[in-house]
Amino acid sequence: MKNTCILLIASVSVLCCVLSGCETQTPSLTAYEIRTKIVDAMRSATSYKFTMNETANTTYYNQTYTSVVLSTNQRAGEIDITHKQVHFDVYTTATGAAPTHIINYLVHNVTYIGTETGGQITWENTSKITASRSWSTWSRLDAEWETLTGQSRQNPMQQLNVSLQRQADAVFNGTPCYVLSFYQNLTVNGNAAMTWNTSESYLHTYWIAKDTFHILSHYARRISEPINDTREPLSDALRTRLIAEGTVTYFDYNVPVTIEAPTINQ
Repeated sequence: MKNTCILLIASVSVLCCVLSGCETQTPSLTAYEIRTKIVDAMRSATSYKFTMNETANTTYYNQTYTSVVLSTNQRAGEIDITHKQVHFDVYTTATGAAPTHIINYLVHNVTYIGTETGGQITWENTSKITASRSWSTWSRLDAEWETLTGQSRQNPMQQLNVSLQRQADAVFNGTPCYVLSFYQNLTVNGNAAMTWNTSESYLHTYWIAKDTFHILSHYARRISEPINDTREPLSDALRTRLIAEGTVTYFDYNVPVTIEAPTINQ
């Protein structure tokens, strides 16, 4: 009877532990451990698609003049990482300017850039990409690598301090996600004469799929304005303040895409 009671108590203890989740709990990942897994997922990605929406509010001002320009930038595209093929469209609007639609291709190391006007597309001269235009210029995912790590994939010695913070978990488009963010505040030299500097502040927030560690969304905000301004006369010195923000959404990771060079009628 005594042994039976001990066995019953032990069984109840195990059952309570299972129901409470104590046997299935795993150590919580830190922001930097999540980042490592994100980078691993980037390395294994073969393709993806993306959409991006940006807005920028630029104020030009001095003591007697103020002008505000509001612009929007929408992009949508697909990237074949394996073969380094790219296609994306850019739709832009700005205060006082006509809307534009630019079509971009990178196929077999050759760029194709077309401008749509009145339903007709005019293609610029195609050209080989140069070393000065890195793959991260074309691949959003490589740009994310550099933003998250503070390290250029083209120049590993170039390093910025990225202090990641893990935020409360969230759900993005039905997918459970880790949420990471970081803030940067930089001072950039204004010009060779050192008559002013520019304050640059950046806020980045990422939504990371828990099952694949793929980046599903990235929100960024940038504020830029002059500081330590000693230009004279102040009434004639035109200053610029920029507030820009945008969101990129990534999807269809590793789903094969076919990107071919556009047909250009000469």
